[in-house]
Amino acid sequence: MTLLCLSRRTTLLRTLFCLMTMMFALPTQAWWLPGGDNNEDRGYQAEFPFNEHYQFECGACHIAYPPQVLPKASWQHLFANLNDHFGEVATPDQHQKEILSYLQDYASNSPHAGKFKDFTKRLQTPAPVRITELSFWRLKHDKVLNHKTRFITNNPDVGSSSRCNACHKDAEKGLFQKHTVSIPNIEKRAYK
Repeated sequence: MTLLCLSRRTTLLRTLFCLMTMMFALPTQAWWLPGGDNNEDRGYQAEFPFNEHYQFECGACHIAYPPQVLPKASWQHLFANLNDHFGEVATPDQHQKEILSYLQDYASNSPHAGKFKDFTKRLQTPAPVRITELSFWRLKHDKVLNHKTRFITNNPDVGSSSRCNACHKDAEKGLFQKHTVSIPNIEKRAYK
């Protein structure tokens, strides 16, 4: 009987040890859980405060792009050339300095960039003005670019690579996850 108690005690201690090991190890390995720490699953989630002036002024013509998609120098260049903003005259009101400061505070090379620092890797120019000029953007959209005419240009629900929200429904919120991409009028198997 003593041998049986010792065996149960050993089994209990082993079980307890395994459970404690799992309790401490699993949170650091949460990548296997849905919504866990896997960077690929989480995609790119920009974190930035809502700025009503930016939303109103820039969001009136196109989506108010998350500040993290371009570096500080790009935002500076765009604001210095608002008289020719992609063929349009953009004239923000008295909040221009505030908006520029906001964009630079959360730019891809700011302390608030998070994973968006990837966007500024291997910049070909110090201040690209189009998100689509970034090599990282091109890398992430390689399958789409291989079929640009079909997926974008001739797609009536997309039309332009600048319309992030056509395929990324939460683009304006700064959420870009691979598993939530949906290109209108195109079967997922064509680009997944």
